[in-house]
Amino acid sequence: MTAPAPEPASALASLRSPGERLASVETLEGLLADVRMQILTPWPTPGLTLTPVECDQIATALGLGSRPTAASILTAVERLAALHIGDIRIPFTPGQLAELQHRAGKRGRTVEAEMRAVVARIEEELFYKGGG
Repeated sequence: MTAPAPEPASALASLRSPGERLASVETLEGLLADVRMQILTPWPTPGLTLTPVECDQIATALGLGSRPTAASILTAVERLAALHIGDIRIPFTPGQLAELQHRAGKRGRTVEAEMRAVVARIEEELFYKGGG
């Protein structure tokens, strides 16, 4: 069996000099302050934190006005990440979106103009070449 732990006051009293006691009390107070800080510091909120500059860059890239909201960014990303034909959604991978952006840039068009050209080719294929 082990002996019970000494009471904090008696542990401090067993130190040889008042200087040792003061150093120990200061050390304990520092540790207590650290523990309080850890307990009182809130956990970071889950999510994505952006600087105002990053928000502006996203708004520019997505063709949004100033001060985009989370909802407007999400809507713009969904619009860019898929092609809708009626109720049919055709999703694109990030690689496919990058390829569309590359092709549009080579042709001097926006991604939207490139997507409109894709839809025009689908229409032509369905209605004018052999869809009848």
